[in-house]
Amino acid sequence: MTSTYTTEPTTGQSYTSLATQYSVQINTAELELVAFLVGIPEDSRLATAQAVRRRTTREAYRYAHAADIAERMPGLFDHFRDDGRYSVDHLDAIWSRINRHAGALHAAGAEVPRCLDAAVALGIADWIATTGITVLTALADVADEVLCTVAPLIVEATEKDEAEVVSLTRRGSRFTLDCGSEFVADALWSSISAAALEVRREVLADQADQTDQATETALPSPPSMSRCRGEVALGVLGGRRDQLNVTVNTYRVRDDAASYILGSGWVSPATGAELTAIARHIRELPPLEQVPDTEAYRFTTLQRVQIEGRDGHCRFPGCEIPADACEHDHLVNSPHTDPDSDGPTSVTNGICLCRTHHTLKTAGVWEPTTPDDAVTLRWHGPGGSRVTTVAAGPLSPARHPL
Repeated sequence: MTSTYTTEPTTGQSYTSLATQYSVQINTAELELVAFLVGIPEDSRLATAQAVRRRTTREAYRYAHAADIAERMPGLFDHFRDDGRYSVDHLDAIWSRINRHAGALHAAGAEVPRCLDAAVALGIADWIATTGITVLTALADVADEVLCTVAPLIVEATEKDEAEVVSLTRRGSRFTLDCGSEFVADALWSSISAAALEVRREVLADQADQTDQATETALPSPPSMSRCRGEVALGVLGGRRDQLNVTVNTYRVRDDAASYILGSGWVSPATGAELTAIARHIRELPPLEQVPDTEAYRFTTLQRVQIEGRDGHCRFPGCEIPADACEHDHLVNSPHTDPDSDGPTSVTNGICLCRTHHTLKTAGVWEPTTPDDAVTLRWHGPGGSRVTTVAAGPLSPARHPL
């Protein structure tokens, strides 16, 4: 059976009306999933959202937050769900504005958060009824306004705490530094910019010297200030290549092939060759059938490397944690921990799970089974959830079928 899609609107139907129609359908579907999550125990919502959506952990948090607001503000949620103009992002934005004050609210006692939830829900409902404005940022601002009006001491306590807190977070290759205070951020930015300006001047001076020598080689464009700031920060933090000493787990089939780096993905043959050239340890992996089982509880080094190379990431649906940052779990429990079970310590009975999802599996919240020696996992979870994952690492038989 084949499906045919058309980009042309039907007679009398504009692209705008089509966009509105599909937008309502998408929003409605999102909030139906939120309604489903409300019926899931709170400590299992994030994992359930992650499994059902099969996207990113960040998105799963959005759905878990939305379900929290739906449970705390049922009247407002019912309005959002019936209207069609509201998405999971609207609920997540409201949650974020309230949760910003979680510390101060916890210190204030159990009754205060419930009162503020009711006040925020009423304030947003009144705003929508009065203005008809449903823009996400406007609703988030209304939540802030209500909090500042109804609980000024709570907001003040949060602002004082934020001014004193400094944090550095990472997402992929990006680092986010929260300076706590706008004044500290301004001062730090000025200092880095001044150093970056010096770096840029040195580069421009070098390019001018090359021009004077009448070289025929095309000169590179002057570096941007943003790049120069990055160079300054990397130099201070020790992030230049000649300053680094890191562990990079790389898989390569042959010298002229692309390489797979756990946590990063595929890189070109040239980059793989460069990493191989500077590596302190290279292991030649035998075929899977030559990797023996062990009577011990812990997986051997060779078994762990094979399991990580097969899985690539945590095997829970939608989890992005690299395999080498995961724990190695027995799919069928080992007799060392469960006398009533007979799961061997082998590659075919081992899976990579991050600590969070390992804990959920151990607790029986999510239960995996396999029809093909852990290449395919069929997960059974809360609310009748059924999700299948397939190992996608560089050593996965699914990638190299026989």
